[in-house]
Amino acid sequence: MTMEVYALCRQPMSSILEWQAAIDAIGFDLTLKSDQIPPAASGHLPATWQGREAGFECSVIPFSDLAETYPETDFRGP
Repeated sequence: MTMEVYALCRQPMSSILEWQAAIDAIGFDLTLKSDQIPPAASGHLPATWQGREAGFECSVIPFSDLAETYPETDFRGP
């Protein structure tokens, strides 16, 4: 299955532990399997999702690029 997900952050997250804590806080069953966070880990980021090996392409992009790609979406500001 393929899906597209964006994580919007007001400021860069400083560690993989901070990313994992944010994922856990919203109850999303995803465990990151990397010791680096983007942009250092851009590309494939290994993970476990619902108990299965998974991974995803990960990159940091400017909010303006996302807003330009989806002009019909109200992101409620940058």
